[in-house]
Amino acid sequence: MRPCVCLAAFAAATVSYTVTPDVRARTFAVRMEVPRAGVKPVFRIPAWSPGFYFLLPFAKKVSAVRATTPDGTELTVRRGDAAWTVENPTGGDVRFTYRVLADDRGLGFFGAHLR
Repeated sequence: MRPCVCLAAFAAATVSYTVTPDVRARTFAVRMEVPRAGVKPVFRIPAWSPGFYFLLPFAKKVSAVRATTPDGTELTVRRGDAAWTVENPTGGDVRFTYRVLADDRGLGFFGAHLR
């Protein structure tokens, strides 16, 4: 499934992902659990695809972005071009969730595909 949020800043952390397909809505629900995320973790999405030399707007297919602490406390999320910055005052664990529209008519090379 493409796109996938990259976490270069969390290279040393063990990040767990849960991806749940919703065939009727043609979306994937993604949940990431990031331990010790820091006070301003930045979640980014690439604009490239391996072997393809064009930039693609994968971030436009991402919606319903939300960040919380493990106990459900809502955290502020600020969106940039292809990045989301989370205000995490405690610097503790973050649960980051979003949905990806899977409407690519091909086999998922240019975007997410689900059927």
